[in-house]
Amino acid sequence: MWEMDQLPEPTPENIAALREQMNARHINYLVAYTAADMSSKRLQGTLALMGDQLRLLGKKEFLFRWYWPDEVKRRLYDNEYLDEQELDRIEAGVGRDRVTVYVYAYTP
Repeated sequence: MWEMDQLPEPTPENIAALREQMNARHINYLVAYTAADMSSKRLQGTLALMGDQLRLLGKKEFLFRWYWPDEVKRRLYDNEYLDEQELDRIEAGVGRDRVTVYVYAYTP
C-alpha cells in the first residue's frame, strides 16, 4: 500500500514520475477523493494525462458531519429521548460536508 496526501500538479513530468512510483510499488489501484468545496482539477488533469491507464471502477458520495454541539452529546449520552422534530432542528444547525471517493484500476 502506498499513500499520497495530494496528487502532484498534473504536468507530463510529474505524471511520468507518478507512473514510475506506481509501477515500482506494483500498485494496481488509485483511490482519490474530492470534497465539495475543493477543486478536482488535479484529479481531472491526472486522468487526462494517464489516459487509458486509469479506468473508473466506481465512485461513492459520503455525507458527514464535521461539527457536533456539546449540548447534543450531553443529551444523547444522558439517554434523553430526542423526538424527530428536535433531531431535525439540531441537524439543521450542524455542519455538513460531502466527499466523493473514486476508485480507479491502474494498468501500467
